Amino acid sequence: AGVGISGTATTAYTLTFTSAGLTSATQSITPTFGTATQATLTTPALGSASGSAFTTQPIITIKDAAGNIVTNSTASVTMTVSIGGTTLGTTTINAVAGIATFTNVGISGAAGTSYTLTFASIGLTSATQSITPTFGTATQVTLSPTAAGSASGSAFTTQPVITITDSSGNTVTDSSASVTMTVSGNGI
Repeated sequence: AGVGISGTATTAYTLTFTSAGLTSATQSITPTFGTATQATLTTPALGSASGSAFTTQPIITIKDAAGNIVTNSTASVTMTVSIGGTTLGTTTINAVAGIATFTNVGISGAAGTSYTLTFASIGLTSATQSITPTFGTATQVTLSPTAAGSASGSAFTTQPVITITDSSGNTVTDSSASVTMTVSGNGI
């Protein structure tokens, strides 16, 4: 009573029933997928420049307890990032035939810092992935420290330092941008 089978969906198995001294009986059975229990990361996100979409987008597969794809699942899957990071793009999508393929997601965060991506769906075990963004595309000139000690005709006693950064404030270490200083009014 209460017997069943756990195995790969669409694979034929043979059940054999035996009893001492009796001829055994066999039956062929092909299980289908079971109830969805887990969101599984099948393609991890890669290419994580801060502020940009991943170059390889994550793919989540909805599976049953035996690891079979639940091909009738349209589960909603949401991607979040751990504290300190910010998600980009469409972070909640519905699975199609048990597969949720993200198309434009990414994160912003501190370059070189490890973050955890979580892919969650209500009622299912979540999938996670660690990811460490690199600096993103140069978007701004940052000034720190500012110029000070400005006696007319003399060099500043504190020279300004210019840093090229991305939208998250990460230093773009391979930038070769040229920076020009101008003075307003009649200053030279």
